[in-house]
Amino acid sequence: MRLKKLLLVVLSLFLNLVGFPCLAAYDSSPGGSGNFVYSDNAEPSGGPPISFAVFFKTNSHTSGSTTIAHSDPSGYSYYVLVPHSDAKHYFVSRHTTDTTFVGTSTFSDDTWYVGIGTEASSTSRAVYLDGAGKGTSSANSGTSYTYSRFCIGRYDYYADSNESLDGDLGEGAVWDASLSDDEAAILGKKFSPLLVRPNALTHYAPLVRTLQDYIGGTSLTQSGGTLGTEHPRVIMAY
Repeated sequence: MRLKKLLLVVLSLFLNLVGFPCLAAYDSSPGGSGNFVYSDNAEPSGGPPISFAVFFKTNSHTSGSTTIAHSDPSGYSYYVLVPHSDAKHYFVSRHTTDTTFVGTSTFSDDTWYVGIGTEASSTSRAVYLDGAGKGTSSANSGTSYTYSRFCIGRYDYYADSNESLDGDLGEGAVWDASLSDDEAAILGKKFSPLLVRPNALTHYAPLVRTLQDYIGGTSLTQSGGTLGTEHPRVIMAY
């Protein structure tokens, strides 16, 4: 079933590339305004192993702005990737205890990057920016929950609105596997998430003129923002 979905997604994106040279992504600006896309009917994850990736471009990076998140329905347990005010990329993992750590690479506004976070277990996780600048954490984040809320642009729609990203987003993906350094490096070169551990993909929302989560099988709900900004270049084949 997943293979069939992947083939349909590849065909759909190919037709978009052929017919529409200038693709469209999701613009969540301005920051702090509560603009994001989400699904409360996402395929649930029971926690680690799990990985996330999203293409993002900030207009202005501020403390707390979120690119992609997966949380439980209450919003109290979550995974979050955060471009921070110090121009570094953070990964926040909370099951019953907050664990926050940071990569070593820095980013600049008005430039597309790929943010990646992985968790192999409750005591083993990593964060990357463009597949490099790896940061790690072995802190214990506690007992896993079931995560069924999938968000791009903000961590949780019950959260404070200042956690919205001020910028553009595309190619949001979640895997029920912990990606390796080599796989993170492939994503960092702007290869499509469809080409990395495809059998483990649970969510894939490219945000190309549609809010469809092609792998999760749901359409994301838009809360503000604009679907139609310039989409980053994505490599669709090795």
